[in-house]
Amino acid sequence: MLHTLLTKQEQIIFDILVANPIEEPIALVFFAKNKQQTKESILRQIKNWFDQLLNQPYRKFFQLTQHSVQLTCSTTQYLNLFAHLYQQNQSCQILWAITNTHSTTINDLARKLHLSPSTIKRAIRKIVTALEPYQISISFQTDPTIKGYEPTIRWLTFCLSVIFDPPFNWFCSETLYERFSEIQQLRLRCGQNLNCFLSQHTACQTPFSFQLSEKGWNHIARQLFGLIETIMPVTVLSFLSLDPRILLFLTDYQNRLLTQTPYQNNVLLIAEDTKDLNFR
Repeated sequence: MLHTLLTKQEQIIFDILVANPIEEPIALVFFAKNKQQTKESILRQIKNWFDQLLNQPYRKFFQLTQHSVQLTCSTTQYLNLFAHLYQQNQSCQILWAITNTHSTTINDLARKLHLSPSTIKRAIRKIVTALEPYQISISFQTDPTIKGYEPTIRWLTFCLSVIFDPPFNWFCSETLYERFSEIQQLRLRCGQNLNCFLSQHTACQTPFSFQLSEKGWNHIARQLFGLIETIMPVTVLSFLSLDPRILLFLTDYQNRLLTQTPYQNNVLLIAEDTKDLNFR
């Protein structure tokens, strides 16, 4: 749901990351056709993204020619690059601020993020459009500011938390689970208790085999991160199926997470400085 908040230039980088051209380069005409642009336009926008000061450290992970692009980075670098793409996006920054509080105002956000109220308002219109298919809404008239299907809101908040405060080890199930639990506690402090949750948004409801509750949502997290024997694939979370590309990315990430061992995790972190580990 978040990639629709990216600028046109950022979406090209997003498309490259999702395509994950590590084993072999991908022709720029492939992205040009998808965007209905010329190859030269795609090349120019990629270079413009490289030239931005905060993006320059990530330029080394791209092998760019006049005709193709290839990623040359490790698994950890790849995920850090993904997080960086969202971190630099103004709309995502605003959404992250909204999900971190029960209630806020346009002026509060403007002061906190050092932006003008008119900039906040423009971004909010874009955010509202992006969240609508997921039955999440934003309103500053009544509390809470972010409203809708609570499990989807929690997943969104979890993803934003990982993006803006990336884990030291992307493949540590315990770390991801702790972050997931933190989001649960945050939502409870905001008064959003799943035990009292009566959703009218039936379209997004996932057919769980048990009643959705705080305990049940905690159990789902343990299944997602492989902390118990019964694994729940991310494909079961129906609200993720709205974008096949993101679902494919998360499925691949979950599979890699579940096949990592503590020893492999440590090797990955040590090898990061000495060896390029392909994301294969």
